[in-house]
Amino acid sequence: MPGTKGKDDNRFYFIDALRASMILIVFEHALDGRHVTELAEFLPNFLSVPLFHTGHFAVSLFFIISGFVIAHNLSPLVIDLKVAGKFLLRRSLRLDPPYWAAIMLMCALAYVSYRTMPGKEPPAYSATALVAHLFYLQDLLGIPQIDIAYWTLCIEFQFYTLIILVFFVLGGKLIEGNLALRCAVILLTLFSLLWPLGILKNSVPGLIAPRLYEFLFGVVCYWAYKDPPVRRYFVLSGGALLLWAIYTANSFLVFDCVTSMLLFFMSVSQNLSAGKNWRPLQFLGKISYSMYLTHNPITGAMFRIGYLSTGRYLWSEVLWLIVTVAVVVLFAFGWWRFIEKPSTRLSQKIRLSKPAVLDQSGAPTSALPIDGPRLKKLSAG
Repeated sequence: MPGTKGKDDNRFYFIDALRASMILIVFEHALDGRHVTELAEFLPNFLSVPLFHTGHFAVSLFFIISGFVIAHNLSPLVIDLKVAGKFLLRRSLRLDPPYWAAIMLMCALAYVSYRTMPGKEPPAYSATALVAHLFYLQDLLGIPQIDIAYWTLCIEFQFYTLIILVFFVLGGKLIEGNLALRCAVILLTLFSLLWPLGILKNSVPGLIAPRLYEFLFGVVCYWAYKDPPVRRYFVLSGGALLLWAIYTANSFLVFDCVTSMLLFFMSVSQNLSAGKNWRPLQFLGKISYSMYLTHNPITGAMFRIGYLSTGRYLWSEVLWLIVTVAVVVLFAFGWWRFIEKPSTRLSQKIRLSKPAVLDQSGAPTSALPIDGPRLKKLSAG
């Protein structure tokens, strides 16, 4: 109908576009796997560094985005035991099926590699290792990763569990002035900064502690966006932290501060819906999770096949890098279409709250349903 907005008009399109940065992980891991060493050495630093050495920043970006989006999802809710359970179940249904399928893919390709390559060691995945992976416990239990990329998922689920526990224990809503909850978030954020500031350098292997601050940057960013009195404190403290990060040459902290500030200013200027027409970025953002899960086994297989076909030279590294990235993207699209998208739809069947009822002013009188990273749409009256 003319004048009717589509169901996705209130998506966080800007955040969706930021997720496209996951493609940088493919390039970095191609170098880490020693598939493009000659090319990386041949290229000048101003090309080699951004292409092959910035993927780890994409992980930090995803952690900050995760904190922002989860804060958005939880903001209209009072967390009781039932809602907390639904939240964790919803996250599991959203993330587990593509992840479990990726584990199966990795194991299958490892077995094929063993059967087809002379001298290759057989894959030794014990039942304990597989079960630990299914529940994101492998790092905490000291079990080697089946795929090196999986460590971030372990951290993600620790964050989900921690944040829902904090909201449950302290009750209320962060945005609506729950003093205990606000103090807890502030204290937890300050505590988490002990690691990036170098005050604490050790942690339990596999524990979220050294990366917790990135998730909390996203949470506090969303809090400042929705609560105007908090904004000045967010800008002042964020600016001071950025200056310290620059002074100490802490590149991760500089990136995290800049990213949080960018997300904040896009939020308060009501530009989170910008980027809908950035179609390549929207496409890559849409398939970013599937691409992250599957890029390592596909990258290894493609370069192996490629170099067996052409030999390995500088020109063939360029050729097979281009072909591999294209195949990784196409494979990720298929993974998203047939595995991730259905699991997302399944997770959305679990309602965290009842639909909102709007009063005469257009304000919601009850919690809105949470259907992913969307802006709250208020009636015009």
